[in-house]
Amino acid sequence: MEMAGIQAISFGVFAAMAHFIAPRDFGLISISFLAIQSLQMLVLYNVTTVAVRKQSVSDLDFTTTFWIMMGIAIFSFLVLEGISGWAEILFRAPGLRPVLRAMSVIILFMGLSRTHEAWMMRHFQFKSLAIRGLVGAVAGGAAGLYLAVKGFGVDALVGQQIVTSVVAVSLLWIVCPWRPGFRFSRETAAEIFAFLRSIMPNSVVYAINQNCDTFLVALFFGPVSAGFYNVGKRVRLALQLVVGEPIKGVALPTLAEIQNDDARLRGGVLKSITLICVICSPAFFGASAVAHDAVRVIFGPKWMASVPVMQLLSLGGLSVVLLAYNDNIFILKNRPIWCLYVSLTYSVLAVIFVVLTRHFKLHAIALPFILPYLVVFPLSAILVSKRIGLAPRQWMGAMLPGIASAVVMFIVLQVAAHYLQGYGNLPRLMLLCVLGVVTYVAVFCGIWRETAGSMIQILRHLRRA
Repeated sequence: MEMAGIQAISFGVFAAMAHFIAPRDFGLISISFLAIQSLQMLVLYNVTTVAVRKQSVSDLDFTTTFWIMMGIAIFSFLVLEGISGWAEILFRAPGLRPVLRAMSVIILFMGLSRTHEAWMMRHFQFKSLAIRGLVGAVAGGAAGLYLAVKGFGVDALVGQQIVTSVVAVSLLWIVCPWRPGFRFSRETAAEIFAFLRSIMPNSVVYAINQNCDTFLVALFFGPVSAGFYNVGKRVRLALQLVVGEPIKGVALPTLAEIQNDDARLRGGVLKSITLICVICSPAFFGASAVAHDAVRVIFGPKWMASVPVMQLLSLGGLSVVLLAYNDNIFILKNRPIWCLYVSLTYSVLAVIFVVLTRHFKLHAIALPFILPYLVVFPLSAILVSKRIGLAPRQWMGAMLPGIASAVVMFIVLQVAAHYLQGYGNLPRLMLLCVLGVVTYVAVFCGIWRETAGSMIQILRHLRRA
């Protein structure tokens, strides 16, 4: 509910602002996010993982984590301030320096909030987190949209992010009962830094994996093309956060509770894979099928260059979610180096495909970042299976219902779009969405009745909870 609400609000605001803001301004904010997201992936999110993954965690663990987090956040803020001018020169993007300097403030808010978020996740207080996130998204969206309408351009995008962060941090400290003390555990600190050392190579590669596409587009094509690219990527990211991030967020603390019971762990992993595929497959495949009408209706005709990007990236969304889920298992089973193997394989393949397709235009720039999943996901599944004792047929059996039903839906939508060309963009988009839902539900419930019944039971349990 949190991710769906936040993404519905932020995506709606994003779409509205796209009508008032130029592609170049979106490109500048996208380049700024490269630096912030890289720092998130490298250290900020990894620091709290030590506390979340423990089967028994103390208040001193969280307090120590908080002060380490704040030190890293302040250092990261200073780094971003220092490299802002260099980044403007590297990307040949005048105006990037003040944008990056303003956006770097968000790192400080992350330092203030990340440990509290981890505490609430570890204690399964997701309702309070959801309320806080929704209110922050509404406040930031309102501020950003107001500034966009008033013609502030890129400053509207910066203002949206800062207001969202301020409100979210303030509410988090209000609703979270935990407060950091003035104590510090050398043992916990040593454990945290030991984990950072072990996970850092993988984090570096993972950060490259997640951001190299935007980096390359901005570097070789400039901020305008980066703006087009990131509108298409933003759609995939929104779906990924709504349908995949909640599962990822609950997965680590949940699996931590049963990590020492191999039979329960295998059963939990298979059910999770089925759930991920049943929920995520129709969302990603459907978004790819209706991309043309969706971009024109939601963002406007000036953003049509984003259509092929959205189509390709959406098809790779399911692999992104499943790979992130597998990484949780590697961490729990003390094999973070396997995360590195998978991420490094992706990076090498992506670079190879970029070289092979470097002469393609923007409409195919997403292709080099989708093809590696054909190799990387099977590799990740094999490593997980090796560690917890799952057979390949069990993986396939868990994935098949959701993916097969979504493929049928995708084909039906492609055929239907051809026969609905006489309709306007909005009516055609609405008809295709309804047809997609009906087709997917009919195929899934008609062929995989037992799996459908199991999913219904899960939903009923969630409703009672």
